[in-house]
Amino acid sequence: MVPYSEEAEKGLLGSILQESTKILDLCIENKLNVEAFYVPAHREIFAAMGTLLTKGRPVDVLTVSEQLKRTGKLAKVGGGTYLDRLIDATPTTSHCEHYIFMLREAWLRRKIVAAAHEAAALAYDCEDPEMLRSQVEVAFTTMHANASTKSVASVWGKLEEAVLAGLEGRPQQVGINTGMPELDKVNTGGMRPGSIYWLSGKQKSGKTRMKRNITALLLGAGRKVASCVQEGTMADEIEGLANILIDASLGQMMLGLSRKGKDDIPRAKRMIVESGLFLCTDTTEVKTTVEFRSWARRQVTKFGAEIIMLDYLQRLMIPESGKKGMEEITSEKVSCLEQTAQELGVPMLVLAAINDAGDVRGSRYADYTGAAHWQLSRETESTRAPDHCVELKLWVKEARYAASDQEIELVMNGRTGLIEHGRLNANGFSIRNDTSRWSPEDELTIA
Repeated sequence: MVPYSEEAEKGLLGSILQESTKILDLCIENKLNVEAFYVPAHREIFAAMGTLLTKGRPVDVLTVSEQLKRTGKLAKVGGGTYLDRLIDATPTTSHCEHYIFMLREAWLRRKIVAAAHEAAALAYDCEDPEMLRSQVEVAFTTMHANASTKSVASVWGKLEEAVLAGLEGRPQQVGINTGMPELDKVNTGGMRPGSIYWLSGKQKSGKTRMKRNITALLLGAGRKVASCVQEGTMADEIEGLANILIDASLGQMMLGLSRKGKDDIPRAKRMIVESGLFLCTDTTEVKTTVEFRSWARRQVTKFGAEIIMLDYLQRLMIPESGKKGMEEITSEKVSCLEQTAQELGVPMLVLAAINDAGDVRGSRYADYTGAAHWQLSRETESTRAPDHCVELKLWVKEARYAASDQEIELVMNGRTGLIEHGRLNANGFSIRNDTSRWSPEDELTIA
């Protein structure tokens, strides 16, 4: 008797047809693929759903039916009436996680049975039983339903190709530059696909301002940025970003107190409205980790976003947190973010609050999962960033970026959030040049 549950397969497919976004995300999180289904018709239906999801199209009875018809497989699965029956047989979608568990369990059992049969067949004619025993042990101990298909050789091949090209005088851009040269040097070529980058600090330390500066530089470089903001309104976020782009204050213009930057407004509009900024500030749309993952997937697959930003970690919720402790909740959040970045193959910038010890609030080890950690702090605080962090020390109007044994003095304007640069001397802080906008072409002062 082959291990499988036809009813669980029907229940899951029927649930997807009713609530596709949420439940397909759960399927992806659990790394289900067509092999998890045993019934051939169900495999074809799930494959059609995956194709629609990849193309960024909605998944429902009509679109799935059209996709199956387009590939000549609609009649094979029982026609459109079978899809209707799947919905009729699934009165509620609340049991979808149980269906997924049942499919994973049956899938694993089938893999065990297949491996056992293969080992038994080889045992009769094996010339080296010890070698066979070793192979069988490896096959069973590494077996799981969501095994990765990425090989060490394929990853090494890409790295080797990039290294050889660089040695031949053809530098390879491994990641996405932030536009801040010294940060990109620390990151050895930019923010890498599939990696998390932490930007942390206490309340009012300038995390959001720094994120907006990075966003402005990325948009200026033609990059597509998707930013999920868990605090504030869309108007607040757009105004703050516009202030950076025009090097002035829209609020001052609204009050008739200043005309500075008015000529740059059309350029700011083009970059914010017409370029590659995808902004979400609706916490009713993105409130939990599952909803965030779904939103991020849409931004990448449908709109081509090249980097995902989350502002900020502690405001994101996990479904059914119940009586879980803060450490467990934060670990689940971080795990979801890691999986999302790796699945989508884009870098992710995550803003987070820190505690008095300088660790991400809620988990002492959460920030170790990132490729880099930039931490903002105030001069009046005695806490020191952990050794794994790159420290950005913030004053009322000044920020110090420490890299190795060098210090690069920067200014952060408390009103507009603009990053300016200058140098610190015995008489205080002096601006090096007339402009306060910090572009990639500007040279930094090494103190």
